[in-house]
Amino acid sequence: MVSPFGICLRPSAPRGATSPALPFAKWAYRPPYLPAGLHIDVATGTADGEPMLFATPFGGRPDAVPVERRQPLVHPRGFGEITGLRITLVRSEPMSRAVRRVLETSLVSFDPGSAHLAEVEFDHGGQGRSADFQPTLPLRLCW
Repeated sequence: MVSPFGICLRPSAPRGATSPALPFAKWAYRPPYLPAGLHIDVATGTADGEPMLFATPFGGRPDAVPVERRQPLVHPRGFGEITGLRITLVRSEPMSRAVRRVLETSLVSFDPGSAHLAEVEFDHGGQGRSADFQPTLPLRLCW
């Protein structure tokens, strides 16, 4: 069963600073809508049942964008920051090297299960609230 998810990583260091290397082998995707010289890194060797892994080396934290170009950062529900992501994988074979390497970073956790599910936690779940969009969407939000 093919995973419906993709996970995009971005640099954690400020723009212009050196970020750690990606934890997976990759190829450079250069879509025509990106300016010359920019690309998206796409992980190699992932299985169909795993999320697509990719990174935007030119990206950064939304709050690090200069104020004159910054999009609104205040969410109507009060969300501030994604603090957890757990993906349920529907598969029987071992995880690919790329997914294992992302798992080692502690940015994402992966669990086996009978149905695809992405659980996104905001602000460490401090408000004690959640919304479950199953079965329409394989998504649960916690804040």
